[in-house]
Amino acid sequence: MIKVVIVEDNFVALNVLKKMIFNYFSDIEIVGEATNVEDSIKLLKTINPDLVFLDIELPDGNAFNILDSIENYNFKVIFVASHDNYAIKAIKFSALDYIIKPVLKRELVEAIVKFKKNYNTQLNNDIQHSVLKENMGGKSKKIVLSTSKEVLVVDTNDIMHLESDSFYTHIYLRNGESIFMTKTLKEFNTMLSEYGFVRIHNSHLVNIKYITSFNKKDGGHVVLNENTILPVSRRRRNVLISALQKEEKN
Repeated sequence: MIKVVIVEDNFVALNVLKKMIFNYFSDIEIVGEATNVEDSIKLLKTINPDLVFLDIELPDGNAFNILDSIENYNFKVIFVASHDNYAIKAIKFSALDYIIKPVLKRELVEAIVKFKKNYNTQLNNDIQHSVLKENMGGKSKKIVLSTSKEVLVVDTNDIMHLESDSFYTHIYLRNGESIFMTKTLKEFNTMLSEYGFVRIHNSHLVNIKYITSFNKKDGGHVVLNENTILPVSRRRRNVLISALQKEEKN
């Protein structure tokens, strides 16, 4: 059985989550509940769960206060967040999982299936949560990238461009290395678009600070620092021009 603890201060949300787990997962046992930071810390220091559903905002603090207080824990975390929660972007960057309230069956099932798949993988709690804490403050962002061989922590400022390979993505770094990821370019575009990355083509996402020139003929193409030439599609031309103008003003 998978041992689960739920940390949730909303009574209705707590009961909905408990009922859904009971109805759809016969291999999960709820071994503890808490509604605040203090009780959660005490509970998690006495119980050794496999998985914790952790509400981000609690009456006496937040989820990160709990994680900071528990050393060398082995449980995995699925964060429970509101739609407009400030931490969601940082959670995504840290390769951690979350579900949105009100919890939907489909999202809960996806999160638990993912947990079961990754439970024994090399993803490291300490690495992920240290990156999460760092991403919660400061303007620069780091991203946790889990490949088939290793877990990498990469500063987004070191990513030059990303290239689509069907359902996969090649990430090219300024040191000349590349990383092959089993995620689509669309997923990375959603994560990185706020941090100076521009989708210039169906197959290419570029860190604008590495663009040295833009040839506007036809759709055009951009040249990056290391003389890489990438095409610009006609329909994304104006988006790129606007981004370059904004970058120039900054």
